[in-house]
Amino acid sequence: MRILLVAASSPFPTENASGGEQRSAMIHSALEEMASVDVLMLYERTGEPPKIIRASPLLVEGSWPSGFLRTGRRTGRRQMNRALADKIDFRQYDLICGRHLWPIGGLDLPRDRPTIVDLDDLHFTFSSHAPLPRRVFQSTKFAVDYMLESAAMRRYTACWFTSVKDQKRHPTFPSRILPNVPFRPRITSAEQSTGLTILFVGSLWYQPNQQAVGWFLRTCWPRILQAEPRARFKIVGLAGERDRRRWASMPGVEAPGFVPDLAGTYADAAFTVAPIFSGSGSNIKVLESLAHRRACVTTSFASQAFVPHLRGGVHLAALEGEDEWVDTCLALLKDRGKRAALADAGKEVVDRVFSPETFRRAVQELVVEVTSSAGSSSRT
Repeated sequence: MRILLVAASSPFPTENASGGEQRSAMIHSALEEMASVDVLMLYERTGEPPKIIRASPLLVEGSWPSGFLRTGRRTGRRQMNRALADKIDFRQYDLICGRHLWPIGGLDLPRDRPTIVDLDDLHFTFSSHAPLPRRVFQSTKFAVDYMLESAAMRRYTACWFTSVKDQKRHPTFPSRILPNVPFRPRITSAEQSTGLTILFVGSLWYQPNQQAVGWFLRTCWPRILQAEPRARFKIVGLAGERDRRRWASMPGVEAPGFVPDLAGTYADAAFTVAPIFSGSGSNIKVLESLAHRRACVTTSFASQAFVPHLRGGVHLAALEGEDEWVDTCLALLKDRGKRAALADAGKEVVDRVFSPETFRRAVQELVVEVTSSAGSSSRT
């Protein structure tokens, strides 16, 4: 069997891979266990036309301009397909998988090829903390995406959703739940830290993460530091130099950017925060924290992706307003026992439900179902 994976984020893991790249890598790995896998990567940016990077297994890379309201995803469709025509033959594949809907949605695929699309970013929610003009513009932009992409789903055979909430929005579409899962840590600290460091880990080029850090620094951190002057806030993840300098200039804040020893960084932290109020898919930073046996303080919005498996007050702290955030962070800084209880309960669920094995099984089960059905149809 031959499979083509169409991706907008690299399926080849690196030391500082983002959550999206981790998911792409795990899908690619699960598919490779079943078949020969070629990769077509299409980036949303201005750049080189598609070109063959590797012949076997085939790797093709290209750029697809976005344009105003992301219209480039559609207006550049004919040009992109012409550029791909002499580089890849879609009919040679038994199955075509799309990591994200928009790249595969712009391709002229044969109607008789079974397709599975990964829809982890289909529904984007906007933060109520963003300025009104920005919310209006972004809502308009993503409303166009949602309308066109939801219609495009009818072209495909089946899909993966990240959560029950997303799956319920499309109840008649053949699908499986494919939750985001963290890479399994090589080393996990057995003891809770005696330090007073609050940790944020995430890709800081991603707007919901930038907004999360900004909100926490602006509304929560001054009050936490006033009540507990020994507390420290550490911001880890790829970020612009200007942002890092600005954050690090604030009292009690460190912003080292990328760190080579992430396990050690988690081990030194009292707990993590993920004040995410916007975005799509599920926040892997929450699961990664629990996988490292560190309690996580997050929002009710972010925790919805993990229902019914992770519950607020049992496995993590799922909060709403500023006062609740400040009070909970101060309480956890003082109470190692409470941090340990949340961390241990959360880690047990992550190891059992959000594991690489569970992820791989969900990928492969849907592949078997789709390809078996396609094979039966071709014989009748």
